[in-house]
Amino acid sequence: MQDLYIKALLKLYSKLLEGLLEALLKALLKALLKVLLEALLKALLEALLETLLKVLLEALLEALLKALLKVLLEALLEALLKALLEALLKALLKALLKVLLKALLEALYEALLKALLEALLRLCTELFLSST
Repeated sequence: MQDLYIKALLKLYSKLLEGLLEALLKALLKALLKVLLEALLKALLEALLETLLKVLLEALLEALLKALLKVLLEALLEALLKALLEALLKALLKALLKVLLKALLEALYEALLKALLEALLRLCTELFLSST
């Protein structure tokens, strides 16, 4: 009878240990799975944040470069237009002065020539009248 009692106790302990081991393994697997999932989620989140940050920085850099290029082109265009207008105005003023000076010289030449002819005519008339 003692053998049966010992066998029953051994079976009971065996079942108890088996249940305990199974519960321990389940708890261990659950904890391990939790740690692995947390690590995986953390790695995924870091990779996602890094990619997002990279994309945002590239977009920001592209926007900044576009804005800078626009400002530089506007400034360059403004300077170019200013220089072109100045050159055009100088050329226009030079041509205008040349035309005005030519017209003034022609008018002076005609007035001087007319005055000389009139003086010469008077002189000739006076000489003619005084000789007769």
